[in-house]
Amino acid sequence: MKKILVFLFTLTSITGIISAQEGGTVIFNYSVGFTASSTKEFVSPVSSRGFNFDMRFNLRENISVGAIVGWNYFHEKKNRDVYEVTRNGIPTDVSAVQQRFLNIIPLVAQGQYRLISGSSPIIPYAGLAIGGYHVDYEKYWSNILDEKESWNFGFAPHIGILFPFASEQVGINVEVKYNYIDFSYNEINNISYFDTNIGMFFNF
Repeated sequence: MKKILVFLFTLTSITGIISAQEGGTVIFNYSVGFTASSTKEFVSPVSSRGFNFDMRFNLRENISVGAIVGWNYFHEKKNRDVYEVTRNGIPTDVSAVQQRFLNIIPLVAQGQYRLISGSSPIIPYAGLAIGGYHVDYEKYWSNILDEKESWNFGFAPHIGILFPFASEQVGINVEVKYNYIDFSYNEINNISYFDTNIGMFFNF
């Protein structure tokens, strides 16, 4: 039921967004991810594997709505160590090399408010994305896999700056986004991470 509600919310939002368009912007971003809070305890290295496709439709001169689909991948290898695990309520020490993975795919509706309207060499904006995140959690204890995969509700406040070129139809996008996902499993108590994005935008 939870998966169905997340899909329905996201798809309904995107359908309404498309029907309300008055021109807009397409952005192709390269993404670098930084985990935070309990997510950082599970996998801490900075991830350079990520991208997102960002579509925005103008409602007014300084207000846009749209959708985002993307991918962020986090990985960490832990050297052999002794870990305490609980099996059937009994604590047990396990010696293993751990490989930890998080694959995250957002499919979210979004809205932005541009702080400067009209022609400008920089266009700062603030926004919020809400919708579904597909999470694939994997932890290998040597050759033994502990995995959980599911769709989950999440949101992502973000700020950024558009740098239009002379034509104003093309330019560069720089953005910082905080993602919070309702996913808890083992050492993770709700996923949280930042992604910094840089890419090209195209107005239509």
